[in-house]
Amino acid sequence: MFKTVFDVFTKVVTFTMVGAAVYCFLFFPDASFSVSFIWQLLLSSFLTSLGTLLYTESSLKVTIIKIIIHYIWVIVVVLGCGLLFDWFNPNNLSQILGMVTLITAVFLSVSAVTWRIAIREANKLNDKLMEYQSQNQKEE
Repeated sequence: MFKTVFDVFTKVVTFTMVGAAVYCFLFFPDASFSVSFIWQLLLSSFLTSLGTLLYTESSLKVTIIKIIIHYIWVIVVVLGCGLLFDWFNPNNLSQILGMVTLITAVFLSVSAVTWRIAIREANKLNDKLMEYQSQNQKEE
C-alpha cells in the first residue's frame, strides 16, 4: 500500500512540477517564488496521492466510480491548497479554469502512465506463468 502511494506520488510530483511551470508561465510570467512553493507542491502531491488508497480489486462499474471519486478528491485538494497558498485569485475565472485544466491534465497523465506500467507488469507476469506452466507440462 505504501509502495503504491509513493509510486504514484513520484509521478504526481513530476507532472505537477511541469504543470506548475506552465501555469506560472501563463498567469504569472514575472513572478519569483520562495522555497515554500516547492513544499506546497509536495504537500498537495502527497495529499492527492492518498486517493490511490481507494483502489482495490473491484468490478468495472465500482472501479469507474472510484476513479470519479479520486478525480473529485484531486480537484478539491489542489483547489483547496491553491486557495490556502494563494496560487490563484479566486475571483479570476480564467485562473480557476486554468487550474482545473492543468489538474485534469496531470490526473490523466499520471493515470495513463500508471495504467500502462500496470498492464506491462501484468503481461510480464502472465508470460512467466505461461512459461512455468509449459515447463511443468513437459516434465509430466
